[in-house]
Amino acid sequence: TAAAGIKLIERLGGEIIGCAFVIDLPELGGRAKLEELGMDVHVLCEFEGT
Repeated sequence: TAAAGIKLIERLGGEIIGCAFVIDLPELGGRAKLEELGMDVHVLCEFEGT
């Protein structure tokens, strides 16, 4: 997941300045989880519901 990748990069001494995605699926909560980690999240489009 993106959150796992962020944690791994930070553990290895890297610095994440933001995250960018083409599609966000809000009902899955991924963006909220990244924002809880302090990430600046950018998304081109969102798809709600099924």
